[in-house]
Amino acid sequence: MSVSHLSCKEAKEEMRNFQRKAETQNFRNIPQSEVFDEMINTMRTKASDDKIKKIKNIQRSITIDAALADKSDSNKIKYAKDFFSEKFKKHAQIREDNINYLRELPKISEQQKVHMGRDISSRDVVNAICKLKMNKTPGSDGLNAEFYKHFIKYFQDIFLWLFSKCFEQGKLPASMRTGIVALIYKKGDPANFKNYRPISLSNTDYKVFAIIVKDRLSPVLKDIIGSYQTCNIPRRSMFDNLNFIRDATEEISEGAIVSLDQESAFDNVNRDFLYACLKAFDINDFIINFIKLLYNENNIIVKIGELLTSPISVQRGIKQGDPVASLLFILSSEVLLRRISKKLALIAPAPYLLMPSAYLSAYADDTHIFISSEDQIIVLETELATYFEFSGGGNMVV
Repeated sequence: MSVSHLSCKEAKEEMRNFQRKAETQNFRNIPQSEVFDEMINTMRTKASDDKIKKIKNIQRSITIDAALADKSDSNKIKYAKDFFSEKFKKHAQIREDNINYLRELPKISEQQKVHMGRDISSRDVVNAICKLKMNKTPGSDGLNAEFYKHFIKYFQDIFLWLFSKCFEQGKLPASMRTGIVALIYKKGDPANFKNYRPISLSNTDYKVFAIIVKDRLSPVLKDIIGSYQTCNIPRRSMFDNLNFIRDATEEISEGAIVSLDQESAFDNVNRDFLYACLKAFDINDFIINFIKLLYNENNIIVKIGELLTSPISVQRGIKQGDPVASLLFILSSEVLLRRISKKLALIAPAPYLLMPSAYLSAYADDTHIFISSEDQIIVLETELATYFEFSGGGNMVV
């Protein structure tokens, strides 16, 4: 197989071929020197045939590098280092009685729990590699999805060995724990890092790990996440949210739609609270430990134009751009949405006449709440304050 770009149809056929080969052949006895030589030659061929990929900045009229043009390179680096070191420092200890706060979360079935905790197999690795998106910028090691797909017959064994070593040592290799962060401008003062969204560019081998976790979690989400949440839930779509809001706006009686915007929602996820939520859902301990492995001793290197900071410790939040990030976010925020929906229903019906029990529409952290009574506003404020007291999350703008 060539490692050059393929059409979608060709890519899917290649994936099927990879999987068939990986499942029917035994590659363990091939001499390691031959494998290494083949990989090196492939990388050289790619370097000569393709344009060298660089870390891409989203094309915006404003960049952090331009906004800080009056600063020296050393001051830019120091400014970034200080800001992100503070931003990603560990949360203060959360309330110890969060078990009671989470007690109303639904549980997965025992059968789902057992299935989720089964050992990682070659098939899991092959499926994860096949799901890697192609034509994407690689991480710091320069190895993209095409490379792993090309050598999938070897990597199914390499990854199984790597899994066992990582669990044995309790952390990933340094290259998998370090991501390069590109900054995407949102709004406000362009010289303030607070007004940028940090997107983590992880190495492809890390993404294989994350996809395996995602594949274990995805099938159970529809059973434990409310119908108001559509992000990354099988058979749900953001178009459900759009259609619902459109219809509700046309048919709404007396009432209001409240939009919630959590400041740096993904970056502010308290990991201890996340793990408590996973436990409350009765997620298998193997998967919880796997997720902890993904986030243990993580670092980022922030990119400012052509400049790179030294590694910065990341002790809070989940990575935007991580294959499993949105799933972890909706699992950690479900308790808030579930409690809001339940508490609002005790006061008054929702203002949308055709769906009087539908109070929420959510896509990840983009949440709209439908209220028909001033008393519901008080409940909403109380629930938000309680949630942040337990979770240690960021500020919420209503």
